[in-house]
Amino acid sequence: MPVLVNGLMEYAIMQDGGRDQFNNPLPAIITWSKPIPCHIMTVTHRNDGVAEDGVFTNSSYKIWIEAYGREMSFYPERVRLTQDGVNVGEWQVQAPPQWKHSNGRIEFIVGNRLNRQV
Repeated sequence: MPVLVNGLMEYAIMQDGGRDQFNNPLPAIITWSKPIPCHIMTVTHRNDGVAEDGVFTNSSYKIWIEAYGREMSFYPERVRLTQDGVNVGEWQVQAPPQWKHSNGRIEFIVGNRLNRQV
């Protein structure tokens, strides 16, 4: 049974930034994968925290994508989610993806927002 698609996931591809003229390391260059259709399910969503710059949202999500044609070693560290055309944010992957052989899906749990939405 295929995944019920309700969003898109992109994963960060980090490349070495190289070195400057004094041989100091430069910041990594981050590019994003092509959008992958996925199913996004909210696990937690609370607006009960306070951060220095305003309201802090504590959220985590389960993400399912079709496993067919993907490598077992597929392990992004950061993902960017879009649901119903709205940017949900950029998130850390919390643990290695779980390969669900019984239904042909890969499951991710993401949380700890990496950037603040304005």
